[in-house]
This record gives sequence, C-alpha cells and structure tokens, in this order.
Amino acid sequence: MNRAEEVEIKLDRARRYLRARKLSGVFLTRRNNFAWITAGGDNHVSLGQAEGVATVFLDARKAYAIMNNIEAPRLAAEELPRPFDILDFPWHDPAGKDRILRRLGKGRSASDLPLLNFRRLDEDWNALRYSLLPLEIKRYRALARAAAAALEAAAFAVAPGMTEQEAAADLAWLCAGQGLDPLVRLVAGDERIRRFRHPIPTPKKIRRACLLALCAERRGLVAAASRLVHFGKIPRDLAHRHDAVCNVDAAMILASRVGRPWGEVFKVAQVAYHELGFPGEWKLHHQGGPTGYATREFVATAGEKRTIQPNQPIAWNPSIAGTKSEDTILAGPAGPELLTWTGHWPMLEVELGERSIPRPAILVKEPG
Repeated sequence: MNRAEEVEIKLDRARRYLRARKLSGVFLTRRNNFAWITAGGDNHVSLGQAEGVATVFLDARKAYAIMNNIEAPRLAAEELPRPFDILDFPWHDPAGKDRILRRLGKGRSASDLPLLNFRRLDEDWNALRYSLLPLEIKRYRALARAAAAALEAAAFAVAPGMTEQEAAADLAWLCAGQGLDPLVRLVAGDERIRRFRHPIPTPKKIRRACLLALCAERRGLVAAASRLVHFGKIPRDLAHRHDAVCNVDAAMILASRVGRPWGEVFKVAQVAYHELGFPGEWKLHHQGGPTGYATREFVATAGEKRTIQPNQPIAWNPSIAGTKSEDTILAGPAGPELLTWTGHWPMLEVELGERSIPRPAILVKEPG
C-alpha cells in the first residue's frame, strides 16, 4: 500500500459515511482529521489550536483543500497528495474564504468545527479513524518507538538537583530531534508524584524520585508512555505500589482483545485494583482508553459499550499514588502488541495465569 492508496480507502470510508447519514459533503479543519484524511498531511501552524490553517472538503465526487495564499505553496508542495485540489484565497480577504465555503457546502453539509452555519459533524465520525491501515501502522510503530526513545533518554538524564522544568526541557528537546510534538509533557518530583495525577512541571528541584509522562504527536498520530526514576534504594512501600500498578496495567493490556467492549476491560481494572489492595485508586484518575489520532479518542468507563476495533491503538494509564504504568499498544489479530518499546529500559515480567507481559520497572540510579 502507498499513500495514494491509503487516501483512496479513507475517501471511500468518508463517502460511505456521508451516504449513510444523507450528507452532501463534509468540511474537515481539525488537525487530526486533516492528518487522517490526507494520510499524514500536517495543516498546523500553532499547536495551541485544534484547528489547522487548511480545510478539506469532500463530497461524493471531489476533494478540495481550502486555504489562504500564505499557506498554499507549502501545503501543495509538502502536505497534500492527490486527489486534493487546492482552492486558495487572499489572506487579507476573509470573505473570499466564506464564498468558497458557501459554494462547496450547498446542500446538507457538516463540519468538524463551527463553520458558518453548517451543521456539526456527529461524534461517530471519529470511529472512521479507529482501525489503522497497514501504512498507518508502519508510521505508528515508528512514532511509538521514537516517543519511547525520547522519554527514556530524558529519564536517564534526570539527576538530583535538576528542576522539573529542566527535565521537561530535555524531554521537549529530545522530542524535537525526532520530529515529535509533545502534546502532553508531565514531570513530577518526589511528593508531587503522590499528590497530583497530572503534574505539569514546576521550578521545584528533584531529590529522590521523578515521574515523566509523554503524549507525543507526529503527522497526526499520538503515542503515550510514562516512566519512573528513583535515586538510591527504592522504599518498600513504593516498590509494592509499583508492582501493584504494573499488575493492573498488565491485566488491562491482556484483556484488550479485538471485539471486546471497553467497559469490560475497565471492569477488569476495577477487580485488579481491589484484589491488589487498592480498591479506591481507580476513582482518583481515569484509566486511559483508545488513542491514535488523539491523546485519547475517549476515556473508557465501566458503562462504555463500544468495542475495541481491529488494529486500534490503546493507551491505558492506571496509577496508584506515587506511581503509574503507561505504554501504547495495538490491538491486533494475535493480541495486544507493545509499541512504546526500546529494549533499553528495565522491565518487570508480570505473570497472570498462563500469560505474561513486560511492564516498565522503576529505573534505579545512584543518589548522586
């Protein structure tokens, strides 16, 4: 499969969606939808915005990319494969864009973001992104390895006396070298690991422990992982908690089979937390869910009836105060495949019945 073939399959998926919902066309401006429909095209300038600088429109016969004259040369040269025809307008004439949108959107058109008076695209559109095609899987495996390499290199570089912000800067620099955008970059030292489940980095100095978490994006696809570092001998309580959270994570990963409802996997986690002596921990932080073209397409809950799709990326992230276990997997026909893997991080082999799976251990370093 090449890029043109991937695009044709996605256009066919999208057009079948339009026919099923009696839509005449759809506008796609969100960066993840643009990346998906163009097989890796990038329409962003600012990472601070969900919308990109180009909008794709497709109907039953044609596919267009709409943008101003600033963006058109680069996107035409670097981001847009066939069969997308470019329609551009002067940057200083926003009414020019509106004229294009109204001309294309005649009939019953929808948009993934508020756009003029077009109806909003239903959330079920997102399901078109869930099952990755072979070329996407190739890109995704490479992204996941690169994200894990950047995260682990930053973790290996952490030293006592560094600030959380310095560790986060190392992580951002390592991501940039791999062409990754760190959409989520969390760093916590010492007691902040126990206190906060989403610790953005601060000027606080790291003394005995550091947790780093990353959601890295490249060409629309996102992979997630977390790693924990400790300086000197690991306290018995922390070792117990980390062993427990790795067991929860392993149970969830091994339960992540194609066709299984997400809610069933969530209940597996609830049972594991209870049996391991931490029954209330799942209430203190979400447990993750499907990823791919978003940090999480949605967060799984016990009542979620949607099912795991073939070749769907997943990032579970169970946590117990002071520790966490998180990697990105792919739900394949032979079972879950671990993607954020480098072979350089110390691992625990968690055995559950006759099955086992490696989970990241705590990296122990000299106190300095």
